[in-house]
Amino acid sequence: MTIMHNLYANEMRRLSTRPWTVSIDAIESAGVKPADQIAIVSAQELMTTMDQLPDDQRETILLVALEGMTY
Repeated sequence: MTIMHNLYANEMRRLSTRPWTVSIDAIESAGVKPADQIAIVSAQELMTTMDQLPDDQRETILLVALEGMTY
């Protein structure tokens, strides 16, 4: 029992002096979510482009894309 305790204490001491390292595979499987900048910029560009369209074209795109109507 003493040997096991000493091995455990030595391992904890060794780990406390080293920086934490994590493999890339562990990060990907941990459910880490990537940044949303690309999605936000794409949405802003879409809104800017939609605002530049004439009303009838904008309405057509919204009816097809959002409402699921056929062209």
